[in-house]
Amino acid sequence: MCLIVSGNLFAQTGDEQRIIQTEKDRDRFLLLFEKETRQTHGDFKPPDFFTIVPERLPSWINQIPFSQGDKMYILGISDPGMDDETGFIIAKLRLKTVYALLAGTTVRNMRDFYIREKHTGYANAFIDYTQFSNSINVDFSQIKIIESHITKYGETILLGEIDMISLKNSGSSGSRLKTSAGILSNARRVGTRTEMISKTNLKMTCELYELNKAIELCYEVHAINRRVNTETRLNGETISSLPAMNLRYATEGRSTTDSVAINIINHSMRNGIWYAYLTAILFELADMAYGYAVNISNIHEMFDNTAQTLTREIISGSASCKQKQIMIRSNNLYLKCGQYNNPFIDGAEPSSE
Repeated sequence: MCLIVSGNLFAQTGDEQRIIQTEKDRDRFLLLFEKETRQTHGDFKPPDFFTIVPERLPSWINQIPFSQGDKMYILGISDPGMDDETGFIIAKLRLKTVYALLAGTTVRNMRDFYIREKHTGYANAFIDYTQFSNSINVDFSQIKIIESHITKYGETILLGEIDMISLKNSGSSGSRLKTSAGILSNARRVGTRTEMISKTNLKMTCELYELNKAIELCYEVHAINRRVNTETRLNGETISSLPAMNLRYATEGRSTTDSVAINIINHSMRNGIWYAYLTAILFELADMAYGYAVNISNIHEMFDNTAQTLTREIISGSASCKQKQIMIRSNNLYLKCGQYNNPFIDGAEPSSE
């Protein structure tokens, strides 16, 4: 998709033709999003959440032990609006999925930057596609649930303790876990107007050797600016389809890491904890993979007092995040691979959406 859009930007010979082609590309892209975000079940009614009073999360969520030695601590989280039984199943499957992502993932990325400058104005476009993939053998008996909580929005939160040495020594026993994810982002700015469209997908397939069957869990996110729609499917059946929300959370007590500022990106929790947690993990892994060599190509054109530039970056590498810390504060989730201390100055609250 990135190649098609970028190619169309340079396919025409005249300025007006390029503007028309760009508008056609945008309309076609929006029609695709409208089609894909249409609910698969017409009778599916999203839950009605009461958000005036925020959900108060337990203190342990901001005091998760730092993974070290043979122990690793990971959250598994279900979608809002799920019943307790379904929520527990989804949260446990996602806990295993997150482990597969953090234990070591192949990351491939392509970024296109397009800039058009002329005396009457300035416009740019940014297209980014990142792909994540991994396949590991997992003995699920090595995963221990040590904390759990169900929010008033119906989210099940599980904190799992994983014995990495025992898991590694389990060899080919247990199950085969295949994980793939992708993020496609398209941002455009013309003058003071900015439009951001993105799509995220996550697919986990678990092959159970002893039972001779497989479990497939898919999660998709479609976002236009701050409007976020999500859908979860289990073995092909839609079990959650949520519109844009404005959920609110508060935490009990204070974290031991909230005094000195460092550069950590915040991820809004307005669309649920799982959405913020997964987004933070994928962005962190993608950022870590950028330590590898980057292949860059450039195309520059100048005609009719108009300058156009296309820059492309491509990377392929791997990333892992076995040691990490998270913090939830002011309706935002912060995640950093590696150990950090005191992310805020003198306990000052970060800005929240």
